[in-house]
Amino acid sequence: GMSWASATTGVFRFKSGSATTAIPQVSNPEDWLVFTGLSFWTGLSPRGRLRYDWSTDYGQPIAQSYECNYTLTTSIYVLTLTNCVNRVGTQAPGLYTEHNGKPFTTVDNKNDVNPTNCAALYSGSPWW
Repeated sequence: GMSWASATTGVFRFKSGSATTAIPQVSNPEDWLVFTGLSFWTGLSPRGRLRYDWSTDYGQPIAQSYECNYTLTTSIYVLTLTNCVNRVGTQAPGLYTEHNGKPFTTVDNKNDVNPTNCAALYSGSPWW
């Protein structure tokens, strides 16, 4: 699974597969494939906006898109989402309905309220 250090200060990854630890100037946000480092979020979105797109299953087209203002605490990365709007579809994501206001957890740094470490329980993925 992903460690706390990787999840909070990890590298940027682009669709091309390249990686960098510097905050790049990207004209098209669609060029991002994966961005993990929470410590970089404010630099990437100085106006504090987060867009979350998802589909009903892997390999399917985007079926839902949600955009919110966000804030993160700097110690255990409690995510707070406000002023959310549906861009595509009608569903609010679990990130908003279930995890809003919750601290961030990784396999080696449990902060969630579940008796089990949710990051370990869900395929080693970082978790709110």
